[in-house]
Amino acid sequence: MPIDPKRKWRQRSTLLLLTLGLGFLEIGCTISQRYVISVPNVQGSGLTLAKDSITQAQRHIIELPGLQLSVKPFNARLVSTFNTMFLFIPLPIRTTYPYAERFSKMDQSADPPFLIELAFNPQGGTLSLDLAQTVLSLAERDYRPTHMIVPSEFTPMRSFGDLYYQGLNLCSLPYNVRWEAKLQPLQPIQVPAGEKACIWLSFDLAPPLPETEFTVSLGGVEMAGKFTQVPSIRFIVPPIRFIKGIAYYIDSIP
Repeated sequence: MPIDPKRKWRQRSTLLLLTLGLGFLEIGCTISQRYVISVPNVQGSGLTLAKDSITQAQRHIIELPGLQLSVKPFNARLVSTFNTMFLFIPLPIRTTYPYAERFSKMDQSADPPFLIELAFNPQGGTLSLDLAQTVLSLAERDYRPTHMIVPSEFTPMRSFGDLYYQGLNLCSLPYNVRWEAKLQPLQPIQVPAGEKACIWLSFDLAPPLPETEFTVSLGGVEMAGKFTQVPSIRFIVPPIRFIKGIAYYIDSIP
C-alpha cells in the first residue's frame, strides 16, 4: 500500500519539531558581564596576595601566617555585556545583585547600605573574630559596621582560592534568599582550623563609586592553636587600600 505523501510530510514535520524542541531544552544563554570594581592594592603595605601556581596571576586573596582572607566590597558598576549561545543543561537564574552590580552603566549613586564581604580560611588554629572592630575609612571619615550576615547563612565553600577571581566571588546565599532578611546584630564569630567562613558586613552609607579609593582595617582577629605556639595571637592587619579594577561575571540563563 503506497504511503500518502501528505502523511509522510506530517510525520517528518512532527519529528523535526520534536527534535528541535528537545534541542531547545538543552540550549542556554551565558551572559558575560564586565564590571569596574574595587580591588585590594597591597603595594607598600607589607601584605601579600596569593597567586595562581600556573599563571602567577594575583587572586585578590591576602596571605597571612596560617590564615588566608578575602575582602570584597559590593560597589561594582556594569560596563558591558556579551551574550553567547551554546549547549548545556540549563540551571536556575541567579541574580547578580549584590554579588556584582550596584551601579548600572550610567549610575553615579546607589542606595545604602554598603556591603563588604569577608572570607576567612584559617589553617593554623581556631580563628576568633570581633568584626565590630572593623573600620571603613572613606573621604576622611571612619565608619563601623552596624549589622552582619553570619557564616551559617551562606552556602558552605568547597574551596578557597582555586579560581582566578574567586577572591572576589567566594560567598553565596542559598537560591532565592534575600540578604536583607538575614542581617543580624554584630556578634563574635569563631572559625575552627581547616574550615572556611563567609561574613557580610553592612555599613550605613551609600556604596562609593568603584573609582573611589578607601581603606578597610580589620581588628579583633585572633588565632589559637598549634601554629601560634602560644595560647593565642592577635593579627595586626595593615589597612587594606582599595582602588579601581576590572572583573568579569558570568550568569547562565536557561
